Amino acid sequence: MSKTAKLPTGAIADIPRTGGSIFVEGGSGGVYEIVPPRNAVFYCFHKDAKHGLCVVVTYHPRYKVDNRRDWIFTVDWKTGAIKRLKPWA
Repeated sequence: MSKTAKLPTGAIADIPRTGGSIFVEGGSGGVYEIVPPRNAVFYCFHKDAKHGLCVVVTYHPRYKVDNRRDWIFTVDWKTGAIKRLKPWA
């Protein structure tokens, strides 16, 4: 389980130990934040054969989605948009 990942652009994405947001440091020195869905935190990065570098999102037990806490989300690393893909087994 990785908490830091190098993006194809050369930028570095990091999930702090406490979860929460992803911070992406670009090659130009700028930093931007990707915020997790409500009642959830980012847990770790996950490489998907079809979708590339994704992220695992863990929901608070009271706010499960389809009775599951852990989901893989795709990330558009250019815009920061995330989309639920499938359960994390």
